[in-house]
Order: sequence, then structure tokens, then C-alpha cells
Amino acid sequence: MAPAPTRRSVPKERFGSLFSTLKTQTYSDPSKERVSANSSHQSSAHAIRTISWNPTGHLIATGSQDRTLRIWNPDKPQLKNSTELRGHTGAIERVAWNPTKEAELASVSTDGTVRFWDVRSKACIESVQLGARGLSLSWAPDGRMVMAGKGERAEEEALVPISIPSFTVHPSLPQYVQTNSTIFAPVAAGAKDYTLFITTGNGTVKVATYPRDPDPPPTTNGTSDDTIMADAAPTNGTSHLDPTPTGGDAMELTPSPSQPPTSYDPHTSTLSSSSNPSSPSRLKTHHILPAHPSSCTTLSLSPTGRYLATGGSDAILALWDTSEWVCKRALDHCVGSIRSVSFSFDGSYIVAGSEECHLIEIVNVESGETVATVGMEMGKEGVTGAGPPVGEVGALGGPGGGSGGAGGAGGASGGGGEGAKVDKGTQAQCVAWHPSRYWIAVAGEMGGLRVVGAAGGVL
Repeated sequence: MAPAPTRRSVPKERFGSLFSTLKTQTYSDPSKERVSANSSHQSSAHAIRTISWNPTGHLIATGSQDRTLRIWNPDKPQLKNSTELRGHTGAIERVAWNPTKEAELASVSTDGTVRFWDVRSKACIESVQLGARGLSLSWAPDGRMVMAGKGERAEEEALVPISIPSFTVHPSLPQYVQTNSTIFAPVAAGAKDYTLFITTGNGTVKVATYPRDPDPPPTTNGTSDDTIMADAAPTNGTSHLDPTPTGGDAMELTPSPSQPPTSYDPHTSTLSSSSNPSSPSRLKTHHILPAHPSSCTTLSLSPTGRYLATGGSDAILALWDTSEWVCKRALDHCVGSIRSVSFSFDGSYIVAGSEECHLIEIVNVESGETVATVGMEMGKEGVTGAGPPVGEVGALGGPGGGSGGAGGAGGASGGGGEGAKVDKGTQAQCVAWHPSRYWIAVAGEMGGLRVVGAAGGVL
């Protein structure tokens, strides 16, 4: 796979004016959008729940409540140029691309399966039966491990490790608490363990390790149709960690009683500790981060490894310094429970999508300033962030508080071009930066997928 081209970072002083030149491209299924216009129930059924760019940024996957799994080419917005992957019988909860292959995708569904796809042939190359509804999904940076979350009730939730490319299913890892999202940290050369960050329903983030080559060898139970069954039995290596926040302002890392203090080194992508190495047969929790007073719903690690962003049902977007594990910044500009967070390719900017979000603010990570907005509701002419009011040009904007209304050309200082108009009521629950450009994919309850930048602009 050819690496994505590297681009120069744009300083925050220039970002707003350059971002305001970008134009928005819309991708949608007209037949389902017509149905949605006549039925709020069916509108919710077609709501996009998850989006993800492939490693090169040439494709983007969307998964919907109505079990539609579709692959779009940003350069070809027509439905006929997209690819629908069929097989799931329940809502698509998460999609994830193999970071080392541009055409290999995984999806997890409430139908209780994880499916692996070759998007070029539209073939499902493997299916893993979880034994309970699928909830979360993440793919290790080296492409060798997928971690799927499952559970019917919070106390029954577990993580299921799946080795790639053998699709070997390892013993389930009970969590005994609602597990909303997981991500892998970058893998250092020669590392024996993966480092994972795991969100929980009580507001914490677990910092854990899991062996890259699990031992003892797992068992699989293949069926005649090549479906693999996940072992649902609890392992004997449950965490010795009480994940309950420790009171006060809950802004310091709480170590496991059985473990000495541990730190994450963003330069080597490893956890350091004076304890013995983690057990080779289980997930080992080293710390808990009391991130939110209520459920922690999503998280993202910056490309530089310096910051971990967490979003919660409290509508707070928190930025954590991974070298010291202190909260550097708590942003409260979101409305409603945060569903997704995403860093730009250079780690300089961050966006969040939430359940009641109609205006996405692009925030500079170091300063906390809002440098531009992506509007999802007609009639909004600006917001106030850490800096001055942010103007809007159609569905996008830049700093300056321009005089042009939403949907019009001009408006923001330095702005140009006419953005795609977005119906009032569109929610931006899913957001994802392009892996190598300042483009943002946005999706939610209505209106299909939108990519800010795909229709033209200077960034």
C-alpha cells in the first residue's frame, strides 16, 4: 500500500481563511432520503452511526442503523459509484479499516457478528460470531489484531481479540461494565504488548496492555460456513482494578492497587512500569483515568501521541497529556452526548460530533481556540469560541464573523465559494478527519454523508 502523501501543517492564524475556501460534497442514497422525508421513524432507521476513512483517504465507509454498509469514493459522489456490502442483519455499530491494507474493512453489528470484507470484490472474507450483540471495534496499527466489543447488558460486556490474518478468536475478556469504545496506541518496534485505551460507562478510561502474540494458543470453533465462534467464557485474569473515580476533581490518574505507577511514552508508544511484564494470556489494566463524571463515550489518540481526547455524555471534550496524565483542557462547546472525536492528520486540530450538534467547531489543540466551523443547520451565522466569533460560509466557515448568511458566497473574512446547503435539523454525530488532508467527513441523523473539502478548495 502506497503511503498517503504528507502535507504541511497550517498555523491557526491562517487556518480559518483557508478552510473557508473548502466546498462540501454530499453523498447519499436518494431512495432512502425520500423515505426519510416522509417518516421520522424511517429517518432514524437510516441514520449513519459510524464512518471511517481508509488509510490512504481514497475511500470512506459508512454504517447505518438500517444495516446498510457502504463504501464511497470521495471523488465520485453518485450512488452508482459506491459499493454496498451486504450480509449484516442488524444495525452497523462500528467500521474499521486495516491500517496496513487500503481495501480490507471490518464491521461489527447488533446481529452479533464481526465481518471482514475485501471491498474490491465486495466479498465477506470471514465472519466471527460473537455470541452477543456487537458494540465496538478497533484495529491495531500493525494490522495483526482486531478488538471487538460485545454484550447484551453492561455487566455482561466483554472484549473479543481476533488475530489477523488467521482470524483466530482468542478467549473473551470480561469487562463487567459498559464498554463504549476502544483504540490501540501505535506499536513500537519489538514491543511484546499492545497498549489499549478503553472507555467505560462510569466515565473512566482504562489504560491496558494485551500481548501481540497471545499465549496459551486459543481455540476456535469453525462451522461449515466458515463462521468463527468467539469464546464467551470469562478468563481467569480479570482486572484487579476498581474503575470507580476517586472523588475530588477526578483529574489524576488512579493506578491499580496491585500495580505501581505507570506512564505512557508517546515517543516509543509503550507503557513503562516497575512491575513484572503483563500476563501473556490476558488483558492487563495498568491504570484508570477518571475522565468524566458520567459515561465516557468515545476517544481518540492524536497522531503525535501527545494527547488523548475523550468525549462523554456530559458533552465535555477533554484533552489529556499522555506524558503526565493530566487534563490540559476541557472544552464545553458541544451540545448533547459526544459520539465521536477526531484529530487532524498533524494533530493540530480537533473536532467532535454529538447527538444534538448542528455546528461543528474546529479547535486548535494547543490554544483551545475555535478557528473555524462546519455548519449543519441553516440560519446560524457564527459562534463564539476561545477567540472571536466565527463566520460561516454555507456549510463551512472561517474566523471573522462575516456578514454573509448561511448558504451564501463570501461571508467570512478571506472566505470564498458556496458551501453545500444543509437542511435544518441535520445532526453531526459522526466526524472524521481525512488521514492526510484538512478535509472532514460528517454524518448523522439525516442528510447522508458530507465531506468538507471534497468539492474543491485550497487545502
